[in-house]
Amino acid sequence: MDVIWLIKDLFACKGNMQEWMNHRFRNDNIVMIRRDTTDHIVTTEGLKFGLEGCEEFGDLMTEYEFDDLGPDDIVLDLGANVGGFAIRAAQLAKHVYAVEPLFWKELKDNILRNNMVDKITVIPRAIGYRDLVIDLQYRDHKAKVSTLPLRTLLADIPEKVTFLKVDIEGAEWGIDPVEFDGIPRIEFEAHGGDNSCMLVNPLVTDYLRKNWDTSETHKDIPYDSYWIHAYPRKQSKSL
Repeated sequence: MDVIWLIKDLFACKGNMQEWMNHRFRNDNIVMIRRDTTDHIVTTEGLKFGLEGCEEFGDLMTEYEFDDLGPDDIVLDLGANVGGFAIRAAQLAKHVYAVEPLFWKELKDNILRNNMVDKITVIPRAIGYRDLVIDLQYRDHKAKVSTLPLRTLLADIPEKVTFLKVDIEGAEWGIDPVEFDGIPRIEFEAHGGDNSCMLVNPLVTDYLRKNWDTSETHKDIPYDSYWIHAYPRKQSKSL
């Protein structure tokens, strides 16, 4: 009997699978849109994002903790993608430096859409062991990309970085963890298994756990990946 009703619903939607899904699986927290009717989406915060490159946009809205950002903070966003984090962080911080090797054009478009050109600096590079030019691909984007070490990037930024967000698909395992020193707040996505472009280096996450107060959020799906939320270590009171 259920199959009959499913068929009737599909017939009522004239075979349009998108309308059928909207009807059968209605969720007030999920909005489905037709790509041929708009070129961007608007978040509940009133921010605008183009449809190109937004396949993972839902995750970017929930992965990171950054309510503690303030008007004096300087943010370095490694792996900015289309700006799901960078643009929201720029609402709170003084300035955001957004590093994105593949989606930097879409990122710039979204920055322009939200009138944040003066708040966000786009750096179309990738983090690596040293200065190199490599072939990089993610989903349907591929290009020859220049890499640089995190220490070089930090030295080139004219302001002291106070908040670091890292989401670079496994390249985080190539970072020398001492390069994190002096950065009070870090949001770090640790990739594992097939979800990482490099072998896991536990020294990196061990260093964060040892030198910052950390908590972790693990993915519900078995990707062997999780987020570390690192805050300044509280000084113990002297007796």
